[in-house]
Amino acid sequence: GALRPSGLIADVREMFEKLAVKDDIITDFSDKSYISSPDATIHRLLINKSSNGTAVKTAEWESVYRWFKNNEKYDSKLLLLETASKYSQRKTKIGVNNALKLFGSGDTVYSASRLNVYAQCPFSYFMQYGLNAKEQEISGIAANDFGSCAHRFIQEFCMRVEDGAQTAEEKSEKWRKLSDNERNDCIDEIAAETKEKMRFFASEDAEKRVDIIDRITKTVKGSAAVVHKSLSEGRYTTNGYEREFEKVKVGDGVYIKGVVDRVDIYDDGKKEYIRIIDYKTGNTGFDIKNILNRVNMQMIIYAIAVKKAEAEIKSRETSVSGIFYNRIKDNRISSHDAASAEREHTKDMRLDGVMFAKTDADGYIDMDSLYAVDEGMRDFYENGIRYESDFTPLTMTQKKEVRGVRTEREGEALMQYVSDKVVEIDSEIKRGEFEVSPYEEDDMTSSCSYCAFKEACVFEREKAQVRKKKNTKGDCWQRIVEEGGGEE
Repeated sequence: GALRPSGLIADVREMFEKLAVKDDIITDFSDKSYISSPDATIHRLLINKSSNGTAVKTAEWESVYRWFKNNEKYDSKLLLLETASKYSQRKTKIGVNNALKLFGSGDTVYSASRLNVYAQCPFSYFMQYGLNAKEQEISGIAANDFGSCAHRFIQEFCMRVEDGAQTAEEKSEKWRKLSDNERNDCIDEIAAETKEKMRFFASEDAEKRVDIIDRITKTVKGSAAVVHKSLSEGRYTTNGYEREFEKVKVGDGVYIKGVVDRVDIYDDGKKEYIRIIDYKTGNTGFDIKNILNRVNMQMIIYAIAVKKAEAEIKSRETSVSGIFYNRIKDNRISSHDAASAEREHTKDMRLDGVMFAKTDADGYIDMDSLYAVDEGMRDFYENGIRYESDFTPLTMTQKKEVRGVRTEREGEALMQYVSDKVVEIDSEIKRGEFEVSPYEEDDMTSSCSYCAFKEACVFEREKAQVRKKKNTKGDCWQRIVEEGGGEE
């Protein structure tokens, strides 16, 4: 920003088109004027070193480099400089010893988001977690403020509906008695109380925040309707909100951590079935192809952690029966027919994920597993009528072919596959493998699109090892079962 012309210059040039502009900005890297404070100078040194073979070598800059080399405080940053000087090779391997200096040799605890950074691009992980490079913080209302506030709305809504209920029966009764109008009134009350608090603790952007609350209120009502249906039209009840796990083992010295938005449980007297729910304001959805490529494994990581925790607490057999995103987003579907628009919006808001059901001795899906999720399906199945759930991915043809569900064995295989991939990523990190290898879902969606480190990376698509999403949906599940195993 310091070298960027003032906006005043542009304004003056608009008024006087023939005005000639001269500046005294230094563009020669050999000039000593770039050598100032250590933090500013090492930034210039980085730019100089990453110039793809055109780096300027002078006595002054060689002396500067030696000064940083003799100062242990800058060891980690010099790793990046050495990487930049060899950048045309596109392979960033810092070696085991340097990796251990940056990341340590002991137990490592990963969050799902941290693992996803590496899966999206190893070099980005190196920048963020190896060198602790950060984007400049900008004051104001960030996008994640909307998401955090929406999460709190939903959580508060659920707690008010249950109103201290303890048993599964008491909770189910609360949800079944709740009317649509009562649900919307509850959201409005939470919004009014939140706005009042914001006005009391006045800040320079208080009014903007109040406007955001108005938008959130409208958005959350659609998501709350899905929450309402998922807890009133089946046998699952809430078992925890914002459930935290701090250190769950997935391999030798490799652990995972995180916070699950909501955990639902159904107990049939023989086995406990767990449903993982994550409220999502962004565009991330459940995509088995991405998971096969180690990208967006968050929900399965949560399922692994909760399943292990439940088994340890209750010392009984448990099974993950579903992992779902509960979307929090605006209704942007327009139609001349209001009823059609409402149906499309309902379909768009359904839980996004995958359901796992037990099978009988012949390998057929046990229908009672599905009725436990959506009791409304029972009459349609028994009478051979086409069915489409309005809050889950479940559908059924007139021939009683059920879609939107996988087997328990596939669920077990998926969790084992992801556990193995977490350990695999940990091994690559500790070997110091941080190549520029961005992941692309399609021609329009790349991990480079919003990367904060593009300037340091100097990304050139034709030279980098771009990883593209591959495999059809069926092939993905087949590979996951083959690699992850799964109980017979």
